[in-house]
Amino acid sequence: MVRHKFTDYSVNAVVLMMLGSIILGLHMNGDRPIGESNRRYTLGFVMTLVGAALHGFVNAGVEYSHVKAGVVVTFDLVIQMQFLISMFSALFCIVAMIINKV
Repeated sequence: MVRHKFTDYSVNAVVLMMLGSIILGLHMNGDRPIGESNRRYTLGFVMTLVGAALHGFVNAGVEYSHVKAGVVVTFDLVIQMQFLISMFSALFCIVAMIINKV
């Protein structure tokens, strides 16, 4: 795809991000809203991880479809795809939060 090699630095970054999210999830008593149950809080944490994984699979799928279509995949194209997907997912979440508030 983009042909970036796994280096010690990239593996270290991925491991640290995963450990950080796990530690945040395990220390969940500090920022929990009043009245929030353990089950709902854990469900929210798991849904966040699933959403992140889905975002990664969407990026890989779009990149794969570009390769199959014969489009040259450059670093700029990958960054543009990530930006657009992130922008639309953020807008979707903002609209959902506004609707939920009303």
